Amino acid sequence: MASEPRKQDENPLDELAAQASDQLGGSSVAMSGSAASQVAGGQVQMSGSSAGRVRAHALHMESSAAAWVQAGAVEAEQSGIALLLAREVTLHDSATPFVAANRVRAENVQGLFVLAGQVQGNVKSVFTLWTALAAGAGFGAVLFGLRTWANASTRRARTKEKS
Repeated sequence: MASEPRKQDENPLDELAAQASDQLGGSSVAMSGSAASQVAGGQVQMSGSSAGRVRAHALHMESSAAAWVQAGAVEAEQSGIALLLAREVTLHDSATPFVAANRVRAENVQGLFVLAGQVQGNVKSVFTLWTALAAGAGFGAVLFGLRTWANASTRRARTKEKS
């Protein structure tokens, strides 16, 4: 792998990711217009493709979709990722409902939950701290109400059986 020449795109981290992949023994995977249930490799490039689960040191997605991604560095453009776990994430015009990362750089990104040490850019998250607390309180109140109603119904049914 180390003797294989690599193209250097506009991303300055590509060469660093290539070196890390070579040192860690990861292979390069390139997908174009295809689908796979599971993809694993050092560097993974997806273009117009879909995958159920992706594990990579570095992942580049363009107009692609993945259900579950675990990677060191992720760059996604016009892509969708259901669950994203990574150290470094760069997203452009993408949708990721659940993101957990050390650092997130984003442009026009939509998500439900974003858990990150540092976020730069425009991320539209449905749940902020306050909305998550309000939703949790509402959910707790509904559960309490249902439990109270179920207990009262059970008591009424028992008293009717005794009489």
